[in-house]
Amino acid sequence: MKNRQEILAVINYLIKEEIYDKSNFKELTSEDSELKDTGLDSFDFIMVFLKLGEIYGINDKVFKEKLTDPNPNIKIIIDFLIENKTTYKTCKEIANER
Repeated sequence: MKNRQEILAVINYLIKEEIYDKSNFKELTSEDSELKDTGLDSFDFIMVFLKLGEIYGINDKVFKEKLTDPNPNIKIIIDFLIENKTTYKTCKEIANER
């Protein structure tokens, strides 16, 4: 469960970092939430997924092949990251790198 909460924190961190209009940012608090609920536009959405792939060591091909839902909820995204990650970083580690 802790890993799931940490991954949710990483997703929120990346969204807040990438979203163009920070006033539109809405923090994800539940795995039932959808990325579209955060205020991301389509470019921001792509950037978040690229960074998730970089952070968790998942290449674009795996994303395209396995994460096929065009509007996945956070539970689907977290499950995907846990099942396919080759590396793991905490939100604190990511923030320290930036």
